[in-house]
Amino acid sequence: MKFTINQNVVFLNEEGGGTVESYSDGFYGVKDQDGFVRNYRESDLGLVHSTSHAVEGLEDYLEEESGNQSVKSRLSAVHSIDLHIEELTDDHSHMSNYDIIQKQMRELRIFVQNAQERKIRKIVVIHGVGEGVLKREVVTFFQGISGCELYDGNYWEYGQGATVVELRYKY
Repeated sequence: MKFTINQNVVFLNEEGGGTVESYSDGFYGVKDQDGFVRNYRESDLGLVHSTSHAVEGLEDYLEEESGNQSVKSRLSAVHSIDLHIEELTDDHSHMSNYDIIQKQMRELRIFVQNAQERKIRKIVVIHGVGEGVLKREVVTFFQGISGCELYDGNYWEYGQGATVVELRYKY
């Protein structure tokens, strides 16, 4: 285990950082600035060495990946969730397709609940292209929430397979 509990880290593949809260099965539970607790692999995190948030290896990482459009777009993403099963669990070989979709939707429900509690107005759900099963589940899920608008994510920002959700709240 490279990072320790209560240690400040920065995300290498997206904007922001947070505090390590847990470690389990190769994933660190990191609470970000908005209070979301998300799981990250060690390779997706960098150590904060000072209050200026200098990150060991970040400049080298970005230089190596500068030609990779997905890395650039993920760095600009603020409130997004990637539902690819590889991002949610280390080993999904033992999971059926049903188990996979249930895991993905459970993570989405938790993410949206946290976003609603914090009155976040815009989120991005990355579901991928595939056969469209997960996208249909995502759309159906949001159709059950009043006051939200869905549209396909900008291809140049998120690639194919992303849905942008604008949440509206009554004040």
